[in-house]
Amino acid sequence: MIQNLEPEKELARIGAIQDDDFNPLSAALLVASLMRPGLKVGPYTRHMKKLSLDIFRYVNNDPANTPLTLRVEALTQVVFRRYGYRGRVGIEYDPDGADLARVIDARSGCSEALTLIVVNLADSLGWTATPIYLPGRVLVRLEHEGERQILDPFTGNPKVSAHSLRKIAKTCEKQNRGFKITKVVELKNRELLDHLLVLHKKLLLNQSRPKEALMLIEACLLLEPKNAILWQECGVLHAHLDQVDSAVNALEKSLCFENTESSHYKTSIVLQELRSRT
Repeated sequence: MIQNLEPEKELARIGAIQDDDFNPLSAALLVASLMRPGLKVGPYTRHMKKLSLDIFRYVNNDPANTPLTLRVEALTQVVFRRYGYRGRVGIEYDPDGADLARVIDARSGCSEALTLIVVNLADSLGWTATPIYLPGRVLVRLEHEGERQILDPFTGNPKVSAHSLRKIAKTCEKQNRGFKITKVVELKNRELLDHLLVLHKKLLLNQSRPKEALMLIEACLLLEPKNAILWQECGVLHAHLDQVDSAVNALEKSLCFENTESSHYKTSIVLQELRSRT
């Protein structure tokens, strides 16, 4: 979990960790603390430990030998029933639903944030839990001794059948303007966090909150300092806010990590225009 370092240094440390050891929940809480200076991460990590302990007790202090059905039941009873975590209508359009600290405060969030919580709890107990992605919804697949079960953190449904999965896919296809879902995609730890942070940024921009979106991108750059796309987005937002020198610096950084000639050329054109304004 989170060490006793400054949030910036801790995010940079986490960013260098291999994916198997990468903790997306810790990273998401640190991002939240950077966007709201003064926010303490400690109460949120203690809350997660409390949930984990409650689940541990629910399975009679023996998580390793708990059958799959009881694992799913324990997560459902503790997370969704006892603590009341759930999605709600409209939360997918609310930036607070993609801010993990606010999700924990409200016990409500987008499917990415709720999945992150469930996966973190399963990992803390040594259980195999995999986020699976449909455009517009992230689910959790639990596995044990050759058995599998999918649960939906957004609705609290502990058993997503093949029929239910098809219904969710059809709903997602409508929300994504007919985009056909041909397969479920398994997400790694970093990919799950990326989905959450990209959604958060999109929702902030949709609400015309560029300063907060910029703070989010700058936090993401601590995790991925060589990400050319993030540096581009950082430069564009600085330019939008008339912070020309900062925009130039960010776009020059992006050029260091560009890997295609077309992207390099487009960024160079924008840089020329910005330099003419200084």
